Amino acid sequence: MTQRTTTQYPRLAAGFTLVELLVTIGIMAILAGILLPVFGRAREHARRAACANNLSQIGKALSLYADAGDEYLPSCPGWGTNPCAVQYDSMSLTAFGDHQGLSRHMVLGCGAGESNPSDTLEPGRLNFVPVGLGMLVAWQELGTRIMQCPSMLGRAPTWYSGAPYEYVSDLTSRIGHQEKMALATGDGRQFRHTDTGRGTQVTAVLGSYSYRDTPFYSRLRPDNVPAGWSYTSDSSSLSCETPGGQWLAEWVLDSTRPKVRAQFMTPPFKTRRALGGRAIVADAFDYAPAGEGQFTRGLSMYHHREGYNVLYGDSHAAWFEDDNRLALWTDWADPANPGTDNLTISSHSSQKAWNLLDQRAGVDVPP
Repeated sequence: MTQRTTTQYPRLAAGFTLVELLVTIGIMAILAGILLPVFGRAREHARRAACANNLSQIGKALSLYADAGDEYLPSCPGWGTNPCAVQYDSMSLTAFGDHQGLSRHMVLGCGAGESNPSDTLEPGRLNFVPVGLGMLVAWQELGTRIMQCPSMLGRAPTWYSGAPYEYVSDLTSRIGHQEKMALATGDGRQFRHTDTGRGTQVTAVLGSYSYRDTPFYSRLRPDNVPAGWSYTSDSSSLSCETPGGQWLAEWVLDSTRPKVRAQFMTPPFKTRRALGGRAIVADAFDYAPAGEGQFTRGLSMYHHREGYNVLYGDSHAAWFEDDNRLALWTDWADPANPGTDNLTISSHSSQKAWNLLDQRAGVDVPP
């Protein structure tokens, strides 16, 4: 009897239909749309935590600085003199004489002298005067990386010395992370020059944090000077004190309780005791330039957007959720000169902005 054999052929696997493929792609797109913002928020929360840690380290360095300097906080070497002639590492130099430059919240180092366009600003020379938080880099050996908010990447337009300028986030790679002299002798060619309009060019190193105690500057008429006296320019020929040492320019900061009197080109809160529990460092709320005397939203659009990490005088850092009062600031101290007395410098306007941060900590709250 002959047995019939049947050849078994493998069954072909069924493929996706076009409809099934499109449904799968659609589901993946929906999941990506749901998960990517979650991952983005998680990354931002991590950056925000790293930013708060930066401020904590800055707070510790400020305390060490004050402990070593009879309670005085860093501002500008030789503050109160005009121009700011300083001794740095056994060398004498003169800081750029534009008062607004020295008063910038974000400045870490001002160009040394009024550099002419042919000045090379090559590394190894004394190119920058440490100012504000830059003094912690120079004297407390705090790295430039600590002066950069992890969320503020790339470049951001801002203002320096009466002209548009740029913040750059890669300070460490540009200027070096070695401590002490790196800031002062860093490569000035790596930073954007500003034409002052007076035949000179200047350059500066900017960090991403606003520092409250840079020298106070105002064009408002002081309350205790001879009749008719006022500031009309930023020329270094302006004198901020008489030969006898009596201050000519002094303003009351209305937002403080009890009232604090700020003197021209000195830190508004000279000592840790004078500062008390007020805010001292924050994510940059300076404005970006939109044109002559005009400013766009605050720089929060370049870092956390929703608010600011803030360091207070008792060395604790806290989160300030902004309701656009800082990002859309309109409370100018000097309406006649909207491009001069604003959030980019230590001024009446910025001190009122800082007061919003103070009130969050229960300090200087209006009655």
